Amino acid sequence: MRRNRGLCVLVMAVFMFLTGCGSPSQAPTGRETGKETTGKTEQTVAQQEEKTEEAKTGVDTKAPAAEGDKWGTGLKAGFAACHYTNDWNITNCETVCEDLRSVGFEVVWNEANNDTATQIANVEDLLAQGIDLLVIKPKEEEGLIPALEACRDAGVPVICLDRKVSDPSLYVTAIMTDNVAGGETVGQWLVDHYPDGCKIVEIVGTAGSTGQIERSKGLSNVIDKYDQIQIISSQVGDNMRSEAQTVTENMIQAYGKEGIDVIVTQNDEMAMGCLQALWGLGIEPGQEITICTIGDGNSEVVEQVKDGTVGCVYESTPYLGPQVLEVAHKIFVTKEDVEKYIPSANRFFTIENADQELPTITW
Repeated sequence: MRRNRGLCVLVMAVFMFLTGCGSPSQAPTGRETGKETTGKTEQTVAQQEEKTEEAKTGVDTKAPAAEGDKWGTGLKAGFAACHYTNDWNITNCETVCEDLRSVGFEVVWNEANNDTATQIANVEDLLAQGIDLLVIKPKEEEGLIPALEACRDAGVPVICLDRKVSDPSLYVTAIMTDNVAGGETVGQWLVDHYPDGCKIVEIVGTAGSTGQIERSKGLSNVIDKYDQIQIISSQVGDNMRSEAQTVTENMIQAYGKEGIDVIVTQNDEMAMGCLQALWGLGIEPGQEITICTIGDGNSEVVEQVKDGTVGCVYESTPYLGPQVLEVAHKIFVTKEDVEKYIPSANRFFTIENADQELPTITW
């Protein structure tokens, strides 16, 4: 079973409080820790388990930015995480910070508990610590504008991960999944597997975020061409397993299991919440109701794809560190221009390839 890293962080924090070992220099072996403040967490990120380069991204990690020299020495990077409550975000935060440290950056980070106002305050806190670079997963496109304006005014370049903000002048680049392509890929899978049509419940992530907007758009781009394929309800699951479970239970109560053919979620956590709801109601996923997910592709859900309980998953890899290094190297060393959008390398998992791909998924 995979470790519940979020729980580990909580247990470690309680242990340090009870033993008086709250200082980073006294951190227990295996995870470096920092101080916690209300609404903000400044932590030095743990060393990630060793992962194969192929499993990480499919990106050329031998690029000049990742050669191993300490070209980032003397620079401080801040990582403003949206939240630290599921495996994607934990893996993304830990590995990006680890990769930045590998080339000499001092790294400080905090997390916003999935709250826009907190994330704005967290960015201001990082700026006050004198960061030279901000790496951020914005909670939403519009709400984070003030935070990135503060970075612009301070002369701090910004790299957006997984999401972006609505004003592209405020960031150097956004390294992220092609969410529209993800939605279209899942939409085409539905067209191919339901030639006579189907009724869909869509469970979206964070309303108003880049991922939510673009994944919904991609799905609609395909299925709107077919009258027999309909989204009968679109609900917000906020990327949380518990929220998606509740939404699914409510939708089954509203439409009955015969009134829903497919549930499309926008991340794996929500897909697992849907599965828990269906199992709890005695409904057989993959037979009576099919679950598809646009995003993530962790081992837990791809295992379900292999077993036939989840129909398909469009991957959204969390291993974005090598691409962050390439961009940072251009910003601080070679002074090269950077593309405004850099797509991450993603796969599409179905029952035809899930068994083969599972060994390469390390989160």
